[in-house]
Amino acid sequence: MIMEKITHNEFRARLKEQGMDREHSAFVCPICSTVQSMALLRIEGVPEDKLDTQIGFSCVGRWNDAGPARDGKPANADKPGCNWTLGGLFRLHQLEVEHEGKSHPMFVIASKEQAEALRAQVSA
Repeated sequence: MIMEKITHNEFRARLKEQGMDREHSAFVCPICSTVQSMALLRIEGVPEDKLDTQIGFSCVGRWNDAGPARDGKPANADKPGCNWTLGGLFRLHQLEVEHEGKSHPMFVIASKEQAEALRAQVSA
């Protein structure tokens, strides 16, 4: 797995390229490939005071009891995500954002098309 390291400014620029507001900026879980945003996390039960720390770091499935991923896909057809988090022992992420002298593991930033599709899904 190739690790990409980018600056905080580059991270912000890539999010801006999605054309989304903060609520709909989207990330992709490295284990189950679920595209997720703060809007989806909120719908799936993540408390308001946890949204900022969980987006791009813990898969939405940790909050809706989706279970572990199977073959790179969500395990549960009724619930998005898996139980993966970047705070565990295994380092299976592909992106780190350098900010104020520290490296922060993050989910990969979703493409503009992925972010748009997710916004349409959660807004329906």
